[in-house]
Amino acid sequence: MNTKIETVNIDVIGMTCASCAMNVEKVLRKSDGVNSANVSIANNQARIDYDPVITNLNTLRSSVAEIGYELLIEIIEQEQKDRLNNLELLKLRRKLIVAVAFSLPLAVLSMYFHHHNFTTAFIMFLLSLPVIFFSGSHFFSRAAKQVIKAVFTMDALVSLGVGSAFLYSLVILFFPEVLGADGSCYDVYFEAAAIIITLVLLGKNLEERTKRKANDSVKSLMKLQSKKAILSVNDLEVEIDIDKLKKDDIVIVKHGEKIPIDGIIISGSASVDESMINGESVPIDKIIGDEVIGGSVNLNGYLKMRVQKTGTETMLAKIIKVVENAQNSKPEIQKLADKISSVFVPAIILLAGLVFSYWYFMGNDFQQGIISMATVLVVACPCALGLATPTAIIAGIGRASELGVLIKDAGSQEALSMIDTVIFDKTGSLTVGKPEVSEEIWFQGEIIEIPLNPALKKVEIIGANMLNGGLEVISYDQSELSIPSNESINLKEILYSLESLSSHPLAKAVTNHYEKLELNKIEPESFESFAGFGILGRFFGKDYYVGSENFIRSIGVQFSLSDEIKKKGVALAVFADSEKVLALICLRDKIKESSICAVQFLLNRGIEVILSSGDNEQVVEQTAKSLGINKYYFRQTPIDKAELIKSLQDNGKRVAMLGDGVNDAPALVSANVGIAMANGSDLALESAEIAILNGDLSKFIDSYRLSLKIKSIIRQNLFWAFFYNLIMIPIAAGLFIGSGITLNPMIAAGAMAISSISVVSNSLRLKFFKKY
Repeated sequence: MNTKIETVNIDVIGMTCASCAMNVEKVLRKSDGVNSANVSIANNQARIDYDPVITNLNTLRSSVAEIGYELLIEIIEQEQKDRLNNLELLKLRRKLIVAVAFSLPLAVLSMYFHHHNFTTAFIMFLLSLPVIFFSGSHFFSRAAKQVIKAVFTMDALVSLGVGSAFLYSLVILFFPEVLGADGSCYDVYFEAAAIIITLVLLGKNLEERTKRKANDSVKSLMKLQSKKAILSVNDLEVEIDIDKLKKDDIVIVKHGEKIPIDGIIISGSASVDESMINGESVPIDKIIGDEVIGGSVNLNGYLKMRVQKTGTETMLAKIIKVVENAQNSKPEIQKLADKISSVFVPAIILLAGLVFSYWYFMGNDFQQGIISMATVLVVACPCALGLATPTAIIAGIGRASELGVLIKDAGSQEALSMIDTVIFDKTGSLTVGKPEVSEEIWFQGEIIEIPLNPALKKVEIIGANMLNGGLEVISYDQSELSIPSNESINLKEILYSLESLSSHPLAKAVTNHYEKLELNKIEPESFESFAGFGILGRFFGKDYYVGSENFIRSIGVQFSLSDEIKKKGVALAVFADSEKVLALICLRDKIKESSICAVQFLLNRGIEVILSSGDNEQVVEQTAKSLGINKYYFRQTPIDKAELIKSLQDNGKRVAMLGDGVNDAPALVSANVGIAMANGSDLALESAEIAILNGDLSKFIDSYRLSLKIKSIIRQNLFWAFFYNLIMIPIAAGLFIGSGITLNPMIAAGAMAISSISVVSNSLRLKFFKKY
């Protein structure tokens, strides 16, 4: 039996380093029923794909709890989640305050009494107890659970480093003869053990604060979600919870209020601020029939709207889900870092053991062995390595969403940074996408005689049933149809009726043109659409076609265009019956201002730009020349575009395809990176890896530049993480002690904290990325 795989994003409590995330991920992936799992230390979340028939979230929570972590599986509001996270941060802060309060006097005693007597050493022992067993208790408890499961994380490194210094000091204090000491001087390291925990806690506090700033973008989106709405019931206004709204409910939105949910305006008009949704700073004028998006703001006016989508189906909910999924995904470079992190902690523990063995057996110095071992354990930092990539991904993808660009996964932004070829669709991508009829050319009269069949009593019409999404056959009396009583019909009405059934941009332009003429709309006897080519409708027993030149020729109607028509450089909708062309409808589409800048930017960077369109040669050529594009393809079907991309890829090209997300779906899927000009379309969010929400091509340039910046930040972070460990670990091991270069455990703990904070802070620079 096929079951539906469920995907959830769940907060993970208790993770402190990349190794923690790796081990939680490993436990989840090994669990029965889990298809895949990605755990991010940067936002403390797990993305899990699982089969609910085989397992459940309670079972997964129990598995993770066995190694010391907790999955927050309860469905709670963001505010409650924030309170829980704040509570965790508050616990961490309290532990830090206690650690600082007792570590400061320890440090003073250590500085002023270099050679400790028993009394001083005993006081230091007492001062260290609250730090070790309260402030640092979670390190030891988690490490104990993890060792049982053969799992090793930063908790193990800190526990071993602190524990070795503390136990050594304990033996020196109470049983000095065991280590050959005479009891006259007590060289204890209670202050080192306490200060290590204090500095690690300080680093974690600062790191958590910085990570939260990197995650602000998702929280900002969530704050856009309304909690209440004003429902119109029998002309009365009733305030209800947003989750109680149903499709087709009538909602009132007043001046200055937030639009609570997705819908269509049925009364009123207003300027609407959609900047937080699509990054467009200029308010958009909305009138009756226009769609509005939940989370946008009614700047003026009084609106009545009909609810179209609720819950997880709203645009804002989908945007939040896309951003969260992207932030929890991993690019290839992160997978390499994870592999290194997975063996890093065991390798450091082994190295620390070798360092101790060297100093004890070869150097005959037990004390130096203990200190060097503890220093190696504390200074080694898997955190910086684990945070290097995810913090940059989270900050970068969050910033992209603020700019009106949705990046669906981390691999997409990585692929975008590597492109060398960009293919543009024309209509709706390079052009405004709202062509207008510029001229009509009719080859015979617009009115033709239709002899009615008096024997015809019923007419069967195949039409779409909007309730169940299927087709149904409906019978009408001939008298019920809009057939002129004088036995003649207006061909424009047939053209208008036929084009009104198509979703193609050119068809919409023709429909809008004829709506102004107040023509009658006639129901066809049958209707068929040929994606990327044209449409067919049957009216009064006769077939009529509208589509491209090639489509009309493919049905056997032969014709040629005069040079005069070709030179117009316009898009053509050819209207014909089964025998001849009846009319040519000429349409023009304005090039976007942002297209000129975007194409020029790409050409200046040495990226090849190609125009691939289904339009005729003259229109495509004129558009290409206007934008400075040398390579263009015309009369391209969706399959042609996909094959063009494949041929480029076969020649080693890395291709980005930018289209409207509907007709270009095969090409978007075939490209290394598919980029959809969403314009609020749900389908665009599903058909491409990247969606530009307001159709502005400067946003595409922003996303490309941002992908390069993310890549640069990740490389800087990884370099620092590797460089830090490469330099610090040999010094901690005592390799340069002969040159006077040493490192004690306290300085090692500070250095480890600084390394993590520096990586997160560097990633945070992406939040200040400037628009193009």
